[in-house]
Amino acid sequence: MEFDQLKKSTLEKADDLLRESAYKSVAKDLENDGIDIKDLSEDEFEQLFVEEYERQKNLTKGAGVGAGVAFLLSLLG
Repeated sequence: MEFDQLKKSTLEKADDLLRESAYKSVAKDLENDGIDIKDLSEDEFEQLFVEEYERQKNLTKGAGVGAGVAFLLSLLG
């Protein structure tokens, strides 16, 4: 049971970091485009955030798969 709790805690922490990264990325993109977050409606910002979150989540999955394949290949010699 201890491993399951550790795994859940780790996944929650990773998701929190991913959400923070997505928020900062959207805020930075808006700033670079000269748009103030306050000028967007909550729905508009949420849509941008969700799109960025999903993009980063997919990149993370791809990186994880790539790292797993590289590790497997290194084991095979």
